[in-house]
Order: sequence, then structure tokens, then C-alpha cells
Amino acid sequence: MRKLTSHFTRFIGLCAALGLIFLSCAQPALAMKVAPAVVEMYIPPGGEYEGEFEVTNTADAAVVIQASFEDESEWERALVGEGRDAGALKAWLTLKQVEIALRPGESGKLAYKVAVPKEGVQAELKGHVFFEQRALEEGEGAVSVVARIGNAVYCIIRGTEDIRAKVTEFSFQPDSQVFRVAIQNEGNVHIRPKGELVITPAGEVGAEGAVVVPVNERGHPLMYQESAPFTIRLDKPLPPGKYHAKVELVFGNPVVILKEEMDLTVHPSEAP
Repeated sequence: MRKLTSHFTRFIGLCAALGLIFLSCAQPALAMKVAPAVVEMYIPPGGEYEGEFEVTNTADAAVVIQASFEDESEWERALVGEGRDAGALKAWLTLKQVEIALRPGESGKLAYKVAVPKEGVQAELKGHVFFEQRALEEGEGAVSVVARIGNAVYCIIRGTEDIRAKVTEFSFQPDSQVFRVAIQNEGNVHIRPKGELVITPAGEVGAEGAVVVPVNERGHPLMYQESAPFTIRLDKPLPPGKYHAKVELVFGNPVVILKEEMDLTVHPSEAP
């Protein structure tokens, strides 16, 4: 027992010593901001687009930021399945500059170019541009610290897109005062259905007395053929009574509008 205790004590002491070593070698925290967070575009086959990311070093040390692109397009799998080489098509986005050095608080821009192949692709191209941040100068014995973030890029091939969706569920649970809206993406590109839920006491006309709640305010994307529910919680519970609820969502370019309505009743026994 004494031997085990002795070993344990030595182990704790070793960990403490290592901790002191780590602290003495620690670098300033690394951090960065990249805008825009998401890039979305509509380009016809054979078309091109040029843009740039603005990178800001919010760390308290000079850093080097390296950029790289990873293709995540679904058509790549289909091409490989047909025995075709998708490698040439994977380079639809190229970075004009892949590295930039920034002082604390400094901003810089990294340009990119999107070139849609004239043939062989349809619907949507998608991927991520990753930004990796490292300390510009590392002292002797310093621990390497890396920060990495990814910004999504969507390129919808104009003329080949199918933008469709439907509401598969619009329901209300009186006991929890929760609305639920489920959307099915029936198209071949991603969508961002956003809108609002309007609840009006039965018999009332106009906005007075209505409760308005945003739906998918942050614009969560639905990939093609994907279905997802959106849960809507009210800030204040509905008192007992009869109501009319209407949800309206918009998405796409050109704009598509989804609407769904229902009447509901909150009984005194169901009100929170």
C-alpha cells in the first residue's frame, strides 16, 4: 500500500511539473475572424466569379494564416461511380493566394476564383475554404498552437437547379406550447427557408393582438432531398382560447414561398 501511494505521489508530482512546463511554454491565444462566413452564388455552365475573404487577426501575436479548399460536391461520387475521372472538375474553386502574415489586429484579403465547367456538372457545387492560423514566430521549446476554421462555399449552376420544397408537418402541442414545422427539400440544391409564424386570436383581423415568431432566423440550410423539423417555442404561453396560426417561409432565387395554416384551441386544462 505504501509503495502504491509513493508511486501515486510521484505521478502527481510529475504531472504538476509538466503542467508548469506547459505553462512556461504557452503561446498567446490564437484567434481570427473570416468574412463572409458563407458564400453563395448562381453561375451558368462555363461562367466565372471572383471574390475574396477578409481575414482579421484578433490574437495578441503575429500569425501566419494558410488557406486551402476542399471540394464536397455530390456529383463527384456520381462521376466516379460511372468510371469517370472527377479530378479535373474538383478544381472549380482556386485560391489566388494561400498564405498571409498578419500582425495583431491587422486584416488582409485572400482572393479566390470560381470557374464552372461547361459540361459534366449540374445542380450545385459545394465545398469549404479552410483557414489555418499559426504563430508567426515560435520561440525555442514553444508548443505549436493551431486554430482552424472552415467557411462554406455554394455554387448553384444556373439553368440546372430545381428549387422545390414542401411543408410535411405543421403542429402544435398545447401542453408544452410548442409549434413544429417540418420542411422537405424536394429539389436538387440546398435551400434556406426563413420566415415567420403568426398566431392570431380567432375572430380578430389585422396585426393587433397577433403573436409573431421568427422561423429558422439563422437560415439553417437544408441539403437537397433533406428533411428537417423546426421547433418554435413561444416567449409567453397562449392563454385558453381559439387561435389561427399561419407559417410562411421564403427561399431560393427566384423566390419560392411556402404557406401553411391551421386553427387551434388551447383549453384551460392544457394551458401552462
